Amino acid sequence: MRANAPDKALADARATRIELERRGAKPFPALLLAEATALYRTGAAAEADRAAQLIQRGEDGDAVARATFLRGLIADDRGDEAGLATAADALTRAKTPPFDADSAELSARLALLRSDPSRARQQAARAAELRQTTLDYRGLARALAIEGAAAERTGNKIAAADLFLRAGRSAAAQGDKGSARAWLRRATYLAAGQPVGRAAADLLRGLNQDDYRLRPCSRRKRTLRRPQPDRRPRLGPHR
Repeated sequence: MRANAPDKALADARATRIELERRGAKPFPALLLAEATALYRTGAAAEADRAAQLIQRGEDGDAVARATFLRGLIADDRGDEAGLATAADALTRAKTPPFDADSAELSARLALLRSDPSRARQQAARAAELRQTTLDYRGLARALAIEGAAAERTGNKIAAADLFLRAGRSAAAQGDKGSARAWLRRATYLAAGQPVGRAAADLLRGLNQDDYRLRPCSRRKRTLRRPQPDRRPRLGPHR
């Protein structure tokens, strides 16, 4: 998961769970959580939500809190205000920094969904600070992007562009090029012609060039071409 390979993480988690079940052992909550998170990261949101719901019924407090956060993200993606509010409320009792960060992020997302960008920006900034403290750089990138969206809603385009630039740069460093491109494009658009916009465009260009260099060469069929007549101006024999 940290290497940004959710497909492999999902395959490994499933293989491990199946092997444990074959041996008559009960899969441990952290493994189930890894599988649910990988499902979400691979786009299987509905299946991830069902898996997270099962984890919430368990007795492992940390796994329950993480599953609640995951369900909050899924609810936000769906525009489900009630589901997001339920998850955010469940995490308000969090005491440790990672769960505090999860709680702040869901609160920021909920405020943004409720058209309260000022509170959204405040909570997102708090989430970003906590993510940085716990070295959760993927979460930091998300928090910065939420803060950027909130700043844009308040009309502060340059501040929003700077936040999107920082989010994109952080995502790129984590290998999450999809998110990085989306946020860098937003920064470029919001601050077109400004230093922050040019910086975002340069970084986006660099990502695209890296992908082009890594792209496998396509094998094209070679076709025979007729020899073309020499069209260069002919010089006389004495020149």
